[in-house]
Amino acid sequence: MARSTKTNKARQLNAAFAMLRRNTPLPEAMQCLAREFDLSERQAYRYLAEATHLKRPVEVCEDTVPITLKVPAGTARLLRRMQEPAG
Repeated sequence: MARSTKTNKARQLNAAFAMLRRNTPLPEAMQCLAREFDLSERQAYRYLAEATHLKRPVEVCEDTVPITLKVPAGTARLLRRMQEPAG
């Protein structure tokens, strides 16, 4: 089984948070999360437990992907210069 991405975890936590806010009974919330996100009931319970400590939903960010590029040296210098803080 693949590990959850940060985006997946945020979505699962937000779903758990929403169920807790609606006062969904814990066993029902656990089964719903497990079914909706294809989790074990134990993992769904962990998300519910973590969501009890939230004051508001967590931000869902876009997934990141690693990439490797080869670019001409001049282009690399320009890119590095663009990263430098203006000052």
